[in-house]
Amino acid sequence: MSLKFNFRYNLHKPSSDTHTQIYLIYHFKKGKLNYSIGEKIVPKYWCFETQRPVLTRNLTKDVLTENRLLNNKLSNIETELRQELQNYNTTDTIPEIKDLQNFLDRLLQKKMKPVPISKPDKTMIEHYEEFVSDIKNGRRINLKGLYRGKPMSKDYSKTHSTTISQLKKYQSLYNRNKTLKFEDITLDWYHSFIEMLQKQTKAFNTIGLHIKNIKNFLRFTYGKDLHTNTIYLHPHFMTFKEETDNIYLDEDELEKIYRLNLNDNPRLDTVRDLFLIGCYTSLRYSDFSGIKSTDVIIDESGHILKIKTKKTGKVVLIPLMKNAIEIMQKYNWNLPKAISNQKFNVYIKDVGKMAGITKEHTLSKTYNNKGVPITKPRYLFISSHTARRSCLTNMYLYGFNEYDIMTLSGHTNVVSFRLYIKADSLQKARKLLTGEKKEYFASRQLLKI
Repeated sequence: MSLKFNFRYNLHKPSSDTHTQIYLIYHFKKGKLNYSIGEKIVPKYWCFETQRPVLTRNLTKDVLTENRLLNNKLSNIETELRQELQNYNTTDTIPEIKDLQNFLDRLLQKKMKPVPISKPDKTMIEHYEEFVSDIKNGRRINLKGLYRGKPMSKDYSKTHSTTISQLKKYQSLYNRNKTLKFEDITLDWYHSFIEMLQKQTKAFNTIGLHIKNIKNFLRFTYGKDLHTNTIYLHPHFMTFKEETDNIYLDEDELEKIYRLNLNDNPRLDTVRDLFLIGCYTSLRYSDFSGIKSTDVIIDESGHILKIKTKKTGKVVLIPLMKNAIEIMQKYNWNLPKAISNQKFNVYIKDVGKMAGITKEHTLSKTYNNKGVPITKPRYLFISSHTARRSCLTNMYLYGFNEYDIMTLSGHTNVVSFRLYIKADSLQKARKLLTGEKKEYFASRQLLKI
C-alpha cells in the first residue's frame, strides 16, 4: 500500500481571539496522527482555505515577519514528512503513529537526543565519504522524481566528492584542522563557507550546488539518527541557482570546425569528430563518445541512431544528418574510444581556436575577483557540453517544435529543456518572423514584412 501525502493543519480553537495551537493532521491506514507542532497563531491571521498564515501587505511589519517565518516552518515540516513517508513507500512498509510522532519530535527537537549521536569512530566528513561510496556502489536510490526507486547516478557522487574536498579545505583553513562536527554547521558556518568559496572565485551556481549537496547530506544523516541538527531547514540556509549564459555554436561556426583540416593532428581530429557528433545529435559526452555500429538503424527512411542514455536510462531515436553520417562512416560506424572529459575539454578549445572561433564573448552573469564580467574569445568557452547546447539551440532557431526537440534530446521537463536554449532576445524575435509565426504577425499588420 502506497502512503499518500494528504496531511493538513488545523487550529485547536479556530474561533479564538487569542493565540491557539496549530496541529498537523494526517490520516492513513494505521489511524490518525494529530500532532501539535509547538506553534501558535491568532485565527484572524490564519487562512483556513490554504491552511497557511495570512501574508497580505495590510498586516503590521511584525505580524507579517512572524507569519512568513511560520509559513516557512510549515512548508519545511511538510517537505520533511513527505520525504519520510516516501522512505516507507520505497520499502513498502507502513509506519505506526508513534513512529511518525517520534520523527516529528526529532525534526522539531522536542525530545533532544544526546549529542553526538554518531559513532565516535567516524567524523562528519567520514560519514559523508561513506554516503558517497554508497552512491558509487549503487546502494543509494532516488526517492522522488522520474527515477524514483532506481540507484542514483554515479555522476551524482562526483559532485558530492568535490563538496567533501571543499569541506576538508574549510576544516584546514578555518577550523584549524579540528574535526568538523555536525553541530558545527550553523548559519555563521554557512556564510563563512560561502565566503571561502567566493575567495576561490567559484561560480555562483557552483557555490549553490555545494550548499545543495550539504543540505541533502544533512537531511539524509538526520534521518539515520546520526545527529539532531536541523539547520538545513532554516529559510536562510538556502540553495541558489541562476540561468547560466554559456555559449552555443551556430551553424556557421560548426561548419568552420567541420571543414578544418586536421590530418596532421590525429588526436585533435578525433576530438573534433566526436564533438561534432554531439552537435548533430544533442547527446551528452558520456553517450556520443561510445557510439557503435549496432546503435545505427538503416532503412528506407535513412539513418537513425538508437541509443540508451547513460544518465537517464532513456532510449532516444535520433535521425542522422549528412555530416554526422560522413563522420560515422569515417570510423566504420564505430567511434573511437573516448579520452577523459577533462582532456577532451582542453583539446576542443584548441580545435575552436584553429577554426577561428575567436570572437569576443562576455559572460554577463559571471564575474572575476574584481567584480567585472568575464570577456574572452569564444573558443575558450567551448566544452563537451557545448555540443548538446548547440544542437538544441540550432534546432530551436531553425523552427523545430519544442516537444519534437525534447523527444530527440530525452528531456521530460520543459523548464530544464529551455535552460539549454541559448538564443538571445533578438534571435528569438527573428524566429517569430519566420516559418509558421510569420503569417500570424503579417495578418495583424504589426510589422511590415
